[in-house]
Amino acid sequence: MKVTVEVVPLYGDMQIAPFNYIKKSPNFDPSKWPICNDISTSSMQGNLLMQLPEIREEHERFIADLARYTNEGAIQKVMKRTDQEMKYLYNMALTGLQLLSKWTNSILELYCWKLLHPADYRKGASKYEDDGEEYERATRYNYTSQEKFAMVEILSLIKGLQLQMNRLNETFYEAICSTTYIELQTFIQIHIRDMIKKVTQKKRDLTKSILIAVRDTCVDWFKGAGEAGSIEEALALGLKLNQNHGNKKDHSESNHIRFNKRCVGPSSTQLYMVRTMIESLLTDKSGYGKRTLRKDI
Repeated sequence: MKVTVEVVPLYGDMQIAPFNYIKKSPNFDPSKWPICNDISTSSMQGNLLMQLPEIREEHERFIADLARYTNEGAIQKVMKRTDQEMKYLYNMALTGLQLLSKWTNSILELYCWKLLHPADYRKGASKYEDDGEEYERATRYNYTSQEKFAMVEILSLIKGLQLQMNRLNETFYEAICSTTYIELQTFIQIHIRDMIKKVTQKKRDLTKSILIAVRDTCVDWFKGAGEAGSIEEALALGLKLNQNHGNKKDHSESNHIRFNKRCVGPSSTQLYMVRTMIESLLTDKSGYGKRTLRKDI
């Protein structure tokens, strides 16, 4: 078994070793946690050379996708992008940011691992001067030439990818805002619509009011024409709906719902309000006694 999280970076050159806390616990049993005492166990955090082939492969694959889109975008620059193309760019930007974060974290974890494992505590470490300070033994004399070259290579990959993505900053920004807007409006105008119908039939007024508040916080009706007074208002008035209204007809209406073409995401206030109200429905400690509101939806 390999140690994958032997060191947890905190801030700057501060870090913690989770296994040290496990050893100090009153119920610690060495026989149940042999990995805590096995100092010879290899750690992915302290071996950057093992991660380097995977990082190279990820970089080559993403750069190839980025170059292919750049060439296609130069040809079709005058054409307006479809929602599917916006979604593709959105996922590409997300993948690029995840790769940058992952590679940067690999460098940070190696640095923190070295600080907790000075040169004299590691087998096969490079020689160091006897009068070297403890910090020098953890940094200056604690890296092999292969590790130094690997760090330089990964840092160059990070900076190169960041530069390539920065050139498409405006394109990615437009795709992120457009895709976020469409996904939010799909959730608000279609998915919540079905939830409101369900809780209205069950006469769950509290849950219904929260769902309507979520919808009203972020909804952007097509051409400003509100559609709030449909199923839930008819049920609230005691009108008898067609049995097929919630099935074939309702789904066909949902499929034909049109959204405005906007390149703008929700504000921070809207996101905060929506998240807070949705959490009040899903959390187990909703403050409404033992019964939670999750069962209503």
